[in-house]
Amino acid sequence: MGLVGWQRRSGFDPLMTHQERIAALQAQGLHSILAQFCDIHGVAKGKLVPVGNLGEWVEQGAGFSGPSIWGTGLPRMGPRSEYYGRIQPDSLRALPYMPGVAHAVCDGFAGGQPLDTCSRQVLKAAVARLDARGWKLWVGIEPEFFLLKSRRDGGRTVAARRRGRRSGQTLVRHPRHSAQPGFFGSHAQHAGGAGF
Repeated sequence: MGLVGWQRRSGFDPLMTHQERIAALQAQGLHSILAQFCDIHGVAKGKLVPVGNLGEWVEQGAGFSGPSIWGTGLPRMGPRSEYYGRIQPDSLRALPYMPGVAHAVCDGFAGGQPLDTCSRQVLKAAVARLDARGWKLWVGIEPEFFLLKSRRDGGRTVAARRRGRRSGQTLVRHPRHSAQPGFFGSHAQHAGGAGF
């Protein structure tokens, strides 16, 4: 369910100091934070940082090599060559599949300024423009899935039949998953533990 005690369903307590947050995280047995953001193509990027330096990650950010991140347009050298992912404390969540690790969403900064090619900064700017017009942005997802049935040869087939349609289409077995019995079950267990 998250980090009980300082993070509530109603939201984050903004009056807590970094030291209080660190103590709450450590009391949960968490030692590291996965500071994560997405590049312009939606590919997740991140790194593990120690919980004890939470104040630094919130105020300055976790550093990444800017030119190596697609779509940032950051130069190889100079004051705006480093990408800093500033942790948003209200996004901290314990990861059930990585004991001792919390996940945090980061906003992109370079040279101490919000990075205009950071997807979260682009979204914030769009929301601010809409808000100035009195509009509210609503975003939704459309989850899609297939129910699969395991075959004896290790492959997968579509599990359900639909009226008037024939089922049983064979899906290719991915070699990486073939050595991991129960891959889909394990994935479902961890997604459920993360609240999905």
